[in-house]
Amino acid sequence: MLDAGAGVACVRLTCANGVVLEDDTEHGVVLFVSDEPATPPVSMELLDDSGALVARHDAFGSAPVGA
Repeated sequence: MLDAGAGVACVRLTCANGVVLEDDTEHGVVLFVSDEPATPPVSMELLDDSGALVARHDAFGSAPVGA
């Protein structure tokens, strides 16, 4: 886990089926909502203010997300 000092400004989820969800980290919280199914696996990217990659993590394995 990264703390607020890491400069993370945005979190992007990229799903196996091409769905991309993105939110800023205002108030330390992100929320992802989509009308499309989010098919795992999901790649999670933490980005700084300039859009540069801070960290990447594979998330949610193979279980359906939001099913």
